[in-house]
Amino acid sequence: MGLGRLRHDVALSYKLLRMVNSAAMGGRDIWSIGHALRLLGRAQIARWLGILLVTDGDHMARALPLFERAGFEVLPAPVFDTVYDAAGPEDRLSTSRSMLMELGARLYYRAAGYL
Repeated sequence: MGLGRLRHDVALSYKLLRMVNSAAMGGRDIWSIGHALRLLGRAQIARWLGILLVTDGDHMARALPLFERAGFEVLPAPVFDTVYDAAGPEDRLSTSRSMLMELGARLYYRAAGYL
């Protein structure tokens, strides 16, 4: 879930402490990450680390595993896939270019160990 990440990521730790010490949370004086985590509980932390990923189907295949590996609970929300309407030669060339770029990106992500 990424709780270990909270303990080692200064920016996330700061945001967590700022949130638990806010007036909305009762204006407590909490300076310990452990105390903040116990106060909020695992369910609240999981919601806090959640992310809504909105992208097209091509990019979703690459982005979803990256966010999950980083410890985020991901709610995927794919939008309509790209429609390849290749009426003329320029359109077919543009479509081919887009498809090759996506294939190259997926191969790169796989070779780099992201997927």
